[in-house]
Formats: sequence, structure tokens, C-alpha cells
Amino acid sequence: GGFVKDLPLVSVGIITYNQKEYLKECIESVLKQDYPNIEIVIGDDGSTDGTQEMLKEYDKKFPGKFKLILSKNNEGITKNQNKVANLCKGKYIAWMGGDDLIFPGKIKKQVDYMESNPNCAICYHNLEVFDSNTGKIIKYFNNKKNSYEGDIRVCIKHGTFNGACSNMVRNLDVKFNESIPVASDWLYWIDILS
Repeated sequence: GGFVKDLPLVSVGIITYNQKEYLKECIESVLKQDYPNIEIVIGDDGSTDGTQEMLKEYDKKFPGKFKLILSKNNEGITKNQNKVANLCKGKYIAWMGGDDLIFPGKIKKQVDYMESNPNCAICYHNLEVFDSNTGKIIKYFNNKKNSYEGDIRVCIKHGTFNGACSNMVRNLDVKFNESIPVASDWLYWIDILS
């Protein structure tokens, strides 16, 4: 009842293109979260592999849970990210790619942290980089040498040390710069910290 309404809404923004096989697992990992107040905003950039049909099925199965952007043409990742960002109504946005997976407690832990630290604009964590066929961990994204905490200066100095799908950001109505066709997320993180 009222309990869910008291929890801030989290928009899980998923960017995808021709990743149907992985996307199903990605969506399932979001649906398994132990945090109840989530909307799933998925931008599909003109996939031709049956992704859009699969997304329509999910939408039918979970009415009101999904917001879908099903583009007819492939317009590139930056435009797709903005379409998703525009539909995210949550207090926080958790970003993912269609081939990313999250552990069950991720969203709740990050919301708890963000709620306790109102000056925090971006919260990130380490990532396991793994082989999807074997499940074998290849490496961790962060180690002691590339894990940082700080403000915009740290972000500018060290670049993107916050692995994309680990980020939860405060929804400050920041957009991706469409003059940057790929890797526009570094500037996006900087803009959020500005």
C-alpha cells in the first residue's frame, strides 16, 4: 500500500540494439530487484532481431511497469539515451545496456545511499566483467588504482572510472550531448556533477 509510495521512484534506463538474447536476462535481473518502486524505460534503437516484439510481450505481462521506445530506424546510442532520459520520471536513474545484469539488491542499496547522502549526484560500484557463455569472471572493472570518490574535478581528471551500468544518478534533467555520437556518457557525468 502506502509503503511503496513513500519510496522514491527509480527509473531503470536500458539502452539496447540487437541484443535480444542478452536483453531478456537484463530485464529479468531488474524484475528480480527487492526494491518495489521501479519503472523500466527501454530505448530500442531499431533492432531487427525480434527485440521489439519481445518488449511488447513484457509490456503486456507487466502492465504499467515498462515505458518502451521502439524506434523504426537506428539513430545511434546518444540519441537513444536522450529518448530514454526524457521518459525517466524517477527521482533516480539507474543506467544499463541491454547486455548488462544486476544483482538482486543493487537498486535498494544505491537508493539507501543516495537518500542518506543528499549531496551525492552519482553513485557507482564495481563491475564483474564476465564471459556470458561460461559465466567465468574475466576481470573487475575497478581496483584500488581506478576507484575514486569526489567532485567534478575528479571526474574530469580521471575520465570514466565509473562503469556505465553501475551508475545511479540523481535525475537532474541532464541530457546527453548529441554532437557526440558515441561515448557521450563522460560529458553526461560531468554535467550531472556541475
